This record gives sequence, structure tokens and C-alpha cells, in this order.
Amino acid sequence: MRSGKGPLVGYSVQIAVDVKHSLITEQQLYSNLNDFGLLAQTAVTARENLAVDKIDAVADKGYYSVTP
Repeated sequence: MRSGKGPLVGYSVQIAVDVKHSLITEQQLYSNLNDFGLLAQTAVTARENLAVDKIDAVADKGYYSVTP
């Protein structure tokens, strides 16, 4: 990952949690420089792991992407 002092080793951890039961339903570790595009991927996998048709996903603005 880039920093003001040069490249650093860093990772982006993505976690989805079932709020009702406080259980981690999905986790992934990426070496991406940002979180763009990872919300949908994490949410879809969490939904599949929970075997439900629909989930609500909440994230900070770091997940914003101009592509659907």
C-alpha cells in the first residue's frame, strides 16, 4: 500500500456480521489499495452463507464506487 513515506505492506480486511446473533458470516483479506467494489462481493457471499434471499448492508464512505 502507498503511504507518504513510500510503500508499506498492508491489507484490507472485509468482515460481514449477523447483527441478530453477533456472528461473523464472511471474512476476506485483500491486498487492494482501497475498498472500491468489495462491499457487493462481501455482501453477496454473506447472503449466500446465511442462506437468505435478502440482507441489509451498511458501510462507510470508503466503499463508494461509481460502477455498480
